[in-house]
Parts: sequence; structure tokens; C-alpha cells
Amino acid sequence: MERRVVGKMVKKLPSWKNSPRDPHFLLLFMCQAFDLDVFLFTPDDVNYEQGTINGQFFEHRKFCRKIVPIPPMIETWYEGLIDKRLVAATDYCIYRRPRMNKQKTHDILSNTEFADNIIKTDSLNKSEQVFDVLKHTPDIVLKPIGDSNGEGVIRINVKGKKYVLNTENTDFFFKSRSAVVENQDTAEECLGDPDMTLESFLGQYFKEFKNRIIVQPYIKCRTSNDEPFDVRVRVVKKRGGSNYAMQVFPRIGNKNGMRSNIHTGGYSLPILTFLEQEFGTIDPLSPKAKAKAMLKDLEETGTRLVEILQKNAREGIIFDIGLDIGILRADNDKGYKFVIFEANSYPSFSTCVALQNIYNGPQIPLAYLNFYNWIYDNKMPKKG
Repeated sequence: MERRVVGKMVKKLPSWKNSPRDPHFLLLFMCQAFDLDVFLFTPDDVNYEQGTINGQFFEHRKFCRKIVPIPPMIETWYEGLIDKRLVAATDYCIYRRPRMNKQKTHDILSNTEFADNIIKTDSLNKSEQVFDVLKHTPDIVLKPIGDSNGEGVIRINVKGKKYVLNTENTDFFFKSRSAVVENQDTAEECLGDPDMTLESFLGQYFKEFKNRIIVQPYIKCRTSNDEPFDVRVRVVKKRGGSNYAMQVFPRIGNKNGMRSNIHTGGYSLPILTFLEQEFGTIDPLSPKAKAKAMLKDLEETGTRLVEILQKNAREGIIFDIGLDIGILRADNDKGYKFVIFEANSYPSFSTCVALQNIYNGPQIPLAYLNFYNWIYDNKMPKKG
């Protein structure tokens, strides 16, 4: 049987100093057990005149470089790096994923059974619009429309006649929208601008994110220790084509802020430990059973959400997606309610490294290897 070859394009080749913990190493290390030859390469490694790639392989217990023909399948996260000549030279190039930004996710789910689980979301393109929103919603969150790993998420709330801005886990106080920030020393230390006003800050903020901002009411989703949290449900596709929740883990942030991303200094816990600790009192007679039931509910909700999002995707296959779900106590049969914050089209390939104490490292590479075989089985042109 002819070996199945996959080239994975990366921005730069990883350092192998701590290779056993790097998911790229695991991808190359385990691929032969899946009847695959997987190699890494960068855009500079492609020779279009000769139709070859200088790829990095793992063979005979060591890394090596080999010049090989452009393979039938190319996969990458970096759509902007893909050359049209590379797409034309392969049978299947996985580079364009359905983009589920925050506004799009809201619009799709607003007409489904999850309509009550989404947060009201509106798009803004001018900083002045923020003050119009604050007139009827005095506690709001602003976020860039695209994926940003938690960067650029800020909160503004009105307390009496004052405005409070929270960014980078720090509060800044303003007597009015045009007044200079009250805690000037903190503003100079954290933001480099002791004379900023809320208006000037928002003007720069909108400019930085190209006037593509969403606004949502602030949802208080915090632990018993007053730390912001959500639950990341990472759904991938099995080799047979069905979806399953590969990872479910809480993301817990700094209590002085509102972001829970691991990339911005958050941490995690085993999911059952977290659910029992935070929600076990909903059923005090059997908190462990309640935690297990909640986990099952999270997994089923995640896979159902992906089914809906895939039906509404114009192009590409949703293979690996991170769903961020908040959990609120509620007066219903379950005792809780899920709040869907967003769907991340590009969850980190290296999240398993950040969660080594919770999950086995191979989970994500294993999912990718199964996905490569699924593409070969179902999407590649049939030969012969």
C-alpha cells in the first residue's frame, strides 16, 4: 500500500530542545503508526521550479531534512502564507477553515435551540457608539471581532456618574468621558499615558483593531474565589467523520480582571474537580454525580454546536474548534445554565503543552493524524 504523505506548513520550524513536550514532535513521532508520513516545512522550503519541498522528518529516532516531491496533501493554519502554486500542485490543501468570529457565531445561533444561551452581540465601528450603548446597558464588554487569544478584551461600566475601564487586570477611573484618568500614575505605568481620557483611549482602541469591535453586556461568570472563568470544549472530528469533545477544561483568570484565557496568564484544573468544587452544592447529596452529569452536558452541547456551525459554514471543514462556554447558576431543573461566549476557529495547537498536568500530550496530534486519514479516505481524488 502506498504511503500517505502530508506536509504541514508552519511559520518557522520549532526548536526541538524540549521535543517530547512539543505537539509537532509528537505529530512526527507518531505518524507512522497511522500509515502516514508527516513532515514540517516553511514557505521558504518550497521549490516550485522543481516541484519539491525540503521537509523536516523524524526518522530512525532523529530529525532529518529530506527533499521530497510536493505531497498530495498540505495542511496549515496560516492561510496567508499559502501560495496559489502550492494549492495547484497538491490534490488537497487544507488551509481555509470556516471562520467563526464572535458576531457570526451569535448570528447563526440566534435562530437555533441555543438562542437563549447566547449573549446579545452588536458590532461597532466608531468609538462614539460605545457611549450610546452605555446609556441603556451600563456594564459592557468590548472585544475585537476576530480571534485574538483574549487580547483586546476590555470592560467599561458606569458607577454613579463615573466610568470605570478595566483592561490588563487594572481599573482606570474617569469622572466623565472627556476627563483625564484619575489614577494617572497607574495609567502611566500600565498604558504609558497619564493624560488619557476615556474618549482618547477608545479612539486608539478602535484604531488598533481596525474599527471592528463587538459589544456585549457583561456576564458575571466567576468562581467562588471571584475569578473569571469559562469552560473550553474542544471538538474535533474522528476518523469516521463524527465529532467528539476531545478536551473539556476550565480556564480561570486573574480575579482583578475578566479574561480567562490561558494565554493571558490563566490556569486550569481537571474538569470534574472544578465542576464538583464550584457546582457540587447544586446537588449536595451527590456532588460527584452532578459534576459527571454537567460534563456530559458540556460534551453533548459542544458536539451539537459544531453540527449547527458546520451546516452554516460556507466553505471548509470544521475539524478542530474551541467553544468557550460560561456556566451560571439558574432556577431551572438543572440548577445551571450555559452561556456561549464564542467559537474559536483556531484553538492553539500547543494547548496540550500548557495542560500537561491535566491531559496527556498526544491528544491533539492524535486527532490531527486521524483527521489526515479521514481526508485521505473521504476527500482525496480516487486513483485508478
